[in-house]
Amino acid sequence: MKLLVTVATVATAQYNPPTTLVPPAAEATTVAPTCAPGWTFNNDGVCVQDLPCEQVHTCAYHAECNAGVESWEYDCVCPSPYYGDGEKVCKTPEGCEPGASGADCNCSTVYVGAEWSNITASWNDTATCYYEIQVAANSVQVGSWQLNAGFDQDVNLLAVWNAVQDIDNSSTDEIIFRPQSWNMNQQSGFNFHVTTPNYDSGCPLEQAPTVKVCNSPFVSATEAPTPIDDKYNNAEECLDMTVSQYNVWEAGASFKQSVMLSVDMAKNVKEWHVSIAVNDTLGFNSIHVWNMQFDAATNALTAEDYNANLWAGTNTWSGELDLNVENVELTASICYQKYE
Repeated sequence: MKLLVTVATVATAQYNPPTTLVPPAAEATTVAPTCAPGWTFNNDGVCVQDLPCEQVHTCAYHAECNAGVESWEYDCVCPSPYYGDGEKVCKTPEGCEPGASGADCNCSTVYVGAEWSNITASWNDTATCYYEIQVAANSVQVGSWQLNAGFDQDVNLLAVWNAVQDIDNSSTDEIIFRPQSWNMNQQSGFNFHVTTPNYDSGCPLEQAPTVKVCNSPFVSATEAPTPIDDKYNNAEECLDMTVSQYNVWEAGASFKQSVMLSVDMAKNVKEWHVSIAVNDTLGFNSIHVWNMQFDAATNALTAEDYNANLWAGTNTWSGELDLNVENVELTASICYQKYE
């Protein structure tokens, strides 16, 4: 028995199980990022539209699209006699706009005082002084407007939000501001930043600027839009929109409800309109959406002149429904002009 145990022990000690060879793990590969067809990376690594001047929807109507050095670079310019930023607006000048006759452009006297302008903040570094300026103007709907800010020192405009500088007509001590494309008819006050050199004696600007406001009377429609029937007949595509309805409340004899319309656009478009439909025509009175006009006869929302272009990506509009009953379901689709 001892011998048998010894033999078994030795046999066990000499047994070697077969070895299974495991292949080495494959190295992880990184896929280089790409842009969608028709898009390319710019210098910041962001996908932007390639050859934008070859697209019919890049600039505003009447504008010229000038290609840049890189394939994605471009500049939209309004040729004479048109006026605008070229991107969203390129229109026949009127009122106080450059190139207009100016016959109906009325300017105020030169206003001085804290109720018209203030230096709301100032700061400096070794070489430069910075100032935040607030200027006032009556909030009113106008045909066109401009605001002249006059300084007792030479200044440089650093930044402005609700306006743009008229570079051609401004001087070193007077900045002429004109509206952005989206507030061409909405005169109001705004803030801006200017700079001066920081001299050995300190920052030189101590007085807020004088203010002169010019505007022309508001005209509801200066240029006839494309007839709505023409847009329907030439629609290249109609897309269903996402409609969100919320917050119903009583408003006298009717009900009001907040509504939001949104759509994802694959490309920039022009001459667009929104067609709406409701499940209860007797319960529906009207819809009001900012930046659009509602035509009850066609149940269509059309763009205001200053936002006739829509850009690729998600576009969202907020509005309000006027209803006879609380529960009315709304659907909407957006259609845009066909181009050959």
